[in-house]
Amino acid sequence: MRRGPTQGTATTVASYGYDGDGQRIRKTTPGGSARYLIDPTTEWPQVVLESAGAQATAYVWGEVLRQQARGSAGTAATAPTDNVIPLAGT
Repeated sequence: MRRGPTQGTATTVASYGYDGDGQRIRKTTPGGSARYLIDPTTEWPQVVLESAGAQATAYVWGEVLRQQARGSAGTAATAPTDNVIPLAGT
């Protein structure tokens, strides 16, 4: 994605990477990169793990988002109860 008043002055603000199924698996901005692990087995593919630098966020889906856990890379998925963020209505 580019932003600017003209093509010559536009700068890239984000670029994206996609897998073979067209699911976004990467976002890169001047501030850093994020990678997404997609669960393709659900009716609507859902992000189950997002990693950005040393931080990771794991998502647990049901009919809606049930749980979100944040931690350093490698810990969010293995110890989701350490930093569980309760969601309204669950």
